Amino acid sequence: MVGPLAAGTLVEVAHWRWVFLIVALFSSVALIGLLRTVRHIPRPAEAHPTAAIGRRGWWAVVAAAALLVLHIGSGQPMPHAAIWPTIGVVALIAVAVRLLPRGTLRGAAGAPRLIGLRGILGAAVAATDVYIPLYLQAEQGVRPAVAGFLVAVGAIGWLIGAIAQGRLESRADPRTLLRYAFILALVGPIGATAVIAGSAPIWLIAVSSIATGAGMGIAYPVVTSTTLQLSPPDQHGFYSSSLQAAESMATSAFLAATGLMLTTLSTNSYTLTYALIVTLAVLAVLLGWRAVDLPRPSPRSGQ
Repeated sequence: MVGPLAAGTLVEVAHWRWVFLIVALFSSVALIGLLRTVRHIPRPAEAHPTAAIGRRGWWAVVAAAALLVLHIGSGQPMPHAAIWPTIGVVALIAVAVRLLPRGTLRGAAGAPRLIGLRGILGAAVAATDVYIPLYLQAEQGVRPAVAGFLVAVGAIGWLIGAIAQGRLESRADPRTLLRYAFILALVGPIGATAVIAGSAPIWLIAVSSIATGAGMGIAYPVVTSTTLQLSPPDQHGFYSSSLQAAESMATSAFLAATGLMLTTLSTNSYTLTYALIVTLAVLAVLLGWRAVDLPRPSPRSGQ
């Protein structure tokens, strides 16, 4: 909730490198705590590693390598900036076919569509938030702390949305909740684009961030719970982890692509980049509009 504001304040009072040092420190502490916790969890007698789990672990390593190629390649001079990201995207798609449930990449009915939806929505919202502070500082001369605050207020909307979803869950149709949630999530990219295009005041970013946060607070629990309802009970772990994997891969790939646009386009780079972000958000809305009323998916993995 305070991450963007804290990062902006650190940039002002210290240096931007401190942000990454602190992230590394807290991540290390979290990892140590996780490993110690997992070590004390008793394993059921019937639990044992399977070949499928082992293969997915190796495919996950390959996916991480593909994302690394994507991000490093996007920062290289042309023509390498076009060649290496293309290789990374192709490799990532090939890996996603093996890591995610069958039909995820083509939006097949049921849980696979919801998993793909989570990836698209997460990528659009993450890209919206990532570049706004950069634009405000580089193009508008806004202080880093203020730029971070305008994005951080979105957490207020997320909190409101999560509370509303919890109260409405037992009475509202999931399809209705998702439709309202995705329309709200679309407000953020549209508001940011309007500000960048010069047709709206800067404060609109804060308002649109709150609206998008509210949409995310509603959408995430609904997508997760509905995915589990539509997935085979004995594969709940696979489907729930696929939600996170799809979002991580989609977000990383989309950030690499939009980052490449910002660095290579000579004019209107922010406007064109946010036009692409809005396009992805609209795709999420269209997919979310019909994502719940779907038949049960096949339990098998692969595309």
